[in-house]
Parts: sequence; C-alpha cells; structure tokens
Amino acid sequence: MYRALPFVVAFALCAAAPARAAECASKPAVQAEFNSSTQHTLDSPDKKWKIYSVPGHSFSDDASVFIALADTDKKWRVVYLRRRGTAYFSDDSHWLIFRDDYLEQDSAIRAFDLSGDTPKELKHANVNIRTAMSKQIPKGMLAEYVHYPDFCYAVPAPGAPTTIILLSDTPVVRRPLFSMGYGYHLPTGTPYFMRVEVTLPDTHATAAQYDPKRPAPITTPAPPG
Repeated sequence: MYRALPFVVAFALCAAAPARAAECASKPAVQAEFNSSTQHTLDSPDKKWKIYSVPGHSFSDDASVFIALADTDKKWRVVYLRRRGTAYFSDDSHWLIFRDDYLEQDSAIRAFDLSGDTPKELKHANVNIRTAMSKQIPKGMLAEYVHYPDFCYAVPAPGAPTTIILLSDTPVVRRPLFSMGYGYHLPTGTPYFMRVEVTLPDTHATAAQYDPKRPAPITTPAPPG
C-alpha cells in the first residue's frame, strides 16, 4: 500500500516533538483531524471543496474519506481510513495534504492538486518523502517508526514553487546482522529528527537531520522584506 522506510514494529513512546520550522507561514493551515469512527467535514478556504469522512458500518470497518465539490454530488475517495488522519488545505485552496496515520507509529503523506474541477493526486509524494528520509538514516541503522509531529506550508516566495515542510520524529535502531525470527524485539531507538521539504507539484523531496533544540535550517527563500 505504502512504501515504507526499513521499519521495525515497536511500542516505544514518541520522543519530544520538534520545534516548529521557523519559515512556516505565521497563519496555520486550514486543517481538521479525522478518525475511523466519527464523521467530520472540513471546507476549503474558498468554499469550493470539502473533505469529509463516512464511518464504517461497524467498529472493525475502515472509514471512507472523500473530497467533494461543494454543493454538488461529485465526490472522490481519498483513502480508506484505518485509524486517523489530518487534512491540510493551503490558503489559496490550490493544495490539499492528507496525513494518514494508518499505524500507531507510522504515517503516509498524500498530496492533491485542487486547481481544476477534479482533484488530481500527485503521484509518488509519499515514496519521494520516504526515499529522501532513507538517504539520511545512518549506515547500519533502521527507522524504528516514522511520525510527523509538525507540518506546514512554507512562506511563499515570488516565483518559487509551493513548498511544504514536515518535521519528522524517526528514532533509529541498529540493523540486525542476521534474522532473529518473527516477533523479535529490538531496543528502543536513538532519537533522530529530520526536516523534509517537498515542492509541489513535482513532489521533489529533500531531507536533513536537525537538532530539535535549535531552529530547523532554513533553505526555502523568504519573501523580500
């Protein structure tokens, strides 16, 4: 379903959430959280679109999350929601990002272009993000889990593509030298934080390690002051 980093199932507590990236827009994105058991709706800032969830028929059923043109019967399924997720509209209603927390400690990112009358999913967004993060994992190590405690749309720069920023809490553990069989346990991972930039619509992703005690490095051009 989703391409993941080398992943070890674990039940460790999340490390402290990293600080918000300094170059995020001062106004948070229009957003809403969704879960598999409760119906929720979020309108885009321009009221052209809405994203909403329809719970399953029983506790064990996945919910369905749809994007729809407001005041019409046209809708498109975004995802079957196993657990919970968060939708983020850009201020201009051009973009929709959906973070699907499909496992307790793992998430996938979906991106949609809403500039037309039909939502267009930007393919390979999640794969490109994971590939960029994989390149930053120290040699001989595995990601224990992937969690995104913060997301934002970057401050727009004249003539530059739209950029989203993800701050990732991704502890790492040493890769086993040999298979230890099903259900083996590895120690709790070492805290490891990454900052990921993704440009839209090409979904080109870059990642870099950073210290959450200090501001994440700024690479997105800031508007002239």
